[in-house]
Amino acid sequence: MREANWDEIFARRDAETGPVREQRLSSFIPWEDWLTFAITAVVFMSVVSSIDSAGWVRDMPSLYPVGFSALVIGYALARVRRNELLLHPLALLAGASLVLLQLMAIVPGGSPALRIDNIVDRMHIWWTAATQNGISADTLPFIVLVLVLTWVGTYFSSWAIFRWRNAWLGLVPGGTALMWNISFIPGQFSPAFLVFVFGAVLLLMRLNVARKEKEWDDAGVGYPEFISLSVLNVTFWVTVAILLMAYRMPLADRSD
Repeated sequence: MREANWDEIFARRDAETGPVREQRLSSFIPWEDWLTFAITAVVFMSVVSSIDSAGWVRDMPSLYPVGFSALVIGYALARVRRNELLLHPLALLAGASLVLLQLMAIVPGGSPALRIDNIVDRMHIWWTAATQNGISADTLPFIVLVLVLTWVGTYFSSWAIFRWRNAWLGLVPGGTALMWNISFIPGQFSPAFLVFVFGAVLLLMRLNVARKEKEWDDAGVGYPEFISLSVLNVTFWVTVAILLMAYRMPLADRSD
């Protein structure tokens, strides 16, 4: 059996002789979508890691199940060619169920029904205190807020990236949450921020190449089958070099 060489793998695909996009291997095994998903997962799991490790409250459950499930559901529904008004309610229902399961795991109760009653009672007490100028030290409302924002923000980002193909819009929720979180730990190096920036650059490149591929396919222009991997490789090393230079750059002197 003859082995393929790199010249053949990255050979230019002519519009006249090469297969059309729908007949390519990626139409059956969408490896390009999985590549985009992997980069997106790295980006948003870095945000989840930063918030999860901050330890805002003692009983905070892990944010990884909520964040990753929102990413997967957003990716799956984005591939369904149906009206958005029909898909988003399904996503919200799934998200609410996952958030409820996370809450039930941290509240006391001998049965699921008792745990749900516990959640409802505590939220009612907090709401009464909040609307009647009272004071509540219960951390459950804050936990609910973080879980809901994590799911909604990650789902919106996943939808923006995989349905609208808009990386900039998709990066806004995660970037905002990350900057807000690390702003409370000044003077400390944040590996999550480094991973986020690194992944964001790769994601922007990946979606830009995807848009160009669609334009070339529509115009009947040939291009290398694995151009995404070639550009990703170059972007990877350029980004590494830039981040290393930025990391080694001396900080300006600060006056007291």
